[in-house]
Amino acid sequence: MFKTTLDQWIVFKTVAEQKGFSAAAEVLNRSQSTISYSMSKLQSQIGVQLVYMEGKKCELTSSGKLLLQTVKTIINDFDYLETVAQGISKGIEANLTLSIDTLFPRELLFDAIASFGKQFPATEVFIDEHLRLMPSDKREYDLSVSTSEHGLIPGPKLLDVPLIPVAHREHPIFTANIPYYSVEDIAAHKQIFYKRSLGTELETMPSTPNKMWTVDSLESAIAAIRANLCYGWLPKHHVESIIAQGEVQVVSFENPPVCEVPLYLVEKNLVARGPAARCLAGLIRERCERALREERNKYAS
Repeated sequence: MFKTTLDQWIVFKTVAEQKGFSAAAEVLNRSQSTISYSMSKLQSQIGVQLVYMEGKKCELTSSGKLLLQTVKTIINDFDYLETVAQGISKGIEANLTLSIDTLFPRELLFDAIASFGKQFPATEVFIDEHLRLMPSDKREYDLSVSTSEHGLIPGPKLLDVPLIPVAHREHPIFTANIPYYSVEDIAAHKQIFYKRSLGTELETMPSTPNKMWTVDSLESAIAAIRANLCYGWLPKHHVESIIAQGEVQVVSFENPPVCEVPLYLVEKNLVARGPAARCLAGLIRERCERALREERNKYAS
């Protein structure tokens, strides 16, 4: 059995924060004698002095300061535990797994999750990221942002991710003094591909076999281009900053092909989904719709 109670530690925390028994009594709506007795008994049970009087103020001992930090964590954890329990009793999910294609703009994702956290603070969100995520991937998830597979539309469309051709500023593409490339001309240069989309991209972007590199992650593709090893088509929002810095440049095409990857929202179980899953799905859609409106307004102006 425990020697102390959670209530005693709450009294200690309140006394420490209010710097006095009288003020703590007002906050906890108890008598000052009750607060004084609780503190006296707590210190006696643990054999440690936690507070002492300095004039009219109650100050913490060195041991009290040390234990206060642990007490705050325990009380916050207990409060979180009760919040989760209350949520479960109302049908709110304790956690959600979100499988997401790494091509999806992270600023939209984290903006949605930040708003979600305010509405469902007790629901944890586990993010499972994969490049070119397919709806048929055997992964456990509640919500997924994935690409189309075999032309099938797995759910409501969120947005099209534009891919742009880029290379290091010192790449031969730019030193060859060719103002505009054709799709056939660019095939002479080594290009990086995402392994899971290699077949699809080869259909629209001609390349010779010994001029191809394949990677499993977007980070590896960006690193290879920054190392001046190849050129490639990368998500615009992922490379805008290094383009602005002048480290990489956009390759100019005579007739630039349109390269976009559509992303869709897939909900695992539309019938049994809970309020947290519905909320997060709605927030993701809302953030994408807002981003599309802002993009249209930017070009309209």
